Amino acid sequence: MKSLKLLLLYSIVSVAFSFASCGNDGPGSGCNNFDQAWSDAVTSFSEIQSLYASNPTTENCETFRQGYIDYIDAIEDLLDCGDQTFDVNLQVFLDDAKLQLDDLEC
Repeated sequence: MKSLKLLLLYSIVSVAFSFASCGNDGPGSGCNNFDQAWSDAVTSFSEIQSLYASNPTTENCETFRQGYIDYIDAIEDLLDCGDQTFDVNLQVFLDDAKLQLDDLEC
């Protein structure tokens, strides 16, 4: 079941990453580095998630937990930019990440 949750979350993050490439950092957006920051956060989180999914050791779980915290921090930093930049509601990703982090048992 844990692997299924990780796979589902990975799928959600991957979809979010694909939407990030459609961003608009044009004049007046107020979030000139949104696309890069979002891409970096999703890529980093996906890599850590893949590592843990392929080798679920206690050490990798702790790395994954920290990756979740970093991902949540990145979303919170970008929250005000999301609706201006692309049509993904970052609050949904934030809420989901917080719930998943709470459920993570290392």
